[in-house]
Amino acid sequence: MSSLVFALLIALSYLIGSIPVGYLLVKRKKGVDLRKHGSGNIGGANVSRLLGKRWGIFSGLGDAAKGWFPTFLAISLSAPPLIIVGVAFAAILGHCFPPWLKFKGGKGMSTLMGALLAISPLSFIILLCVWALALKLTNISSVSNFCFVGASPFTLYLTRLLTLSHPSLYQLYPLEQSLLFTYFSIALIPLILYTHWSNIKRIMEGKERKFGELIEVGEGRNE
Repeated sequence: MSSLVFALLIALSYLIGSIPVGYLLVKRKKGVDLRKHGSGNIGGANVSRLLGKRWGIFSGLGDAAKGWFPTFLAISLSAPPLIIVGVAFAAILGHCFPPWLKFKGGKGMSTLMGALLAISPLSFIILLCVWALALKLTNISSVSNFCFVGASPFTLYLTRLLTLSHPSLYQLYPLEQSLLFTYFSIALIPLILYTHWSNIKRIMEGKERKFGELIEVGEGRNE
């Protein structure tokens, strides 16, 4: 496969990632700009504040699909791990910095989750359990996100060791052997902290909203 095809894959991934699912959903259902309400973010957590948890989850699944599809496509085309990482990262960047919204998008977590599902299903299952447990204990989606991202390097590394020591698992999940994906998860930590900086400040001030906490359309942003 030529380098041109790889470049097109990465460009396509960015464009897919940049589709503002939450923004379009709230615009369709409420006729308002999601960026001007709640946290101002276009992700599923903020969608849930205007439309409820069901639509927030639906939005999150749409964002996850933006990460899963191009990454799975790259894997299906037998792209090397470096290109797979590039495609996954491009989708996440597209979600965080969409050109259609003046490069002010979401925080990247759902898209990251979708990409990780394609790369390492075993790690994803473990990390999803970590995320769900943190959400159950705190009911704050940003805290759950931090737990997911923080546990990612350790989980990816451990599943790599597991698949290398069990040939049957290695045959099912051959990508698990690459250490590059562990490095990729480490490199994502600064990006996720950057996109969640406003959440970090609100957590420190005790002002972070609970997941699915409804707000009125005219309530405005919570800076």
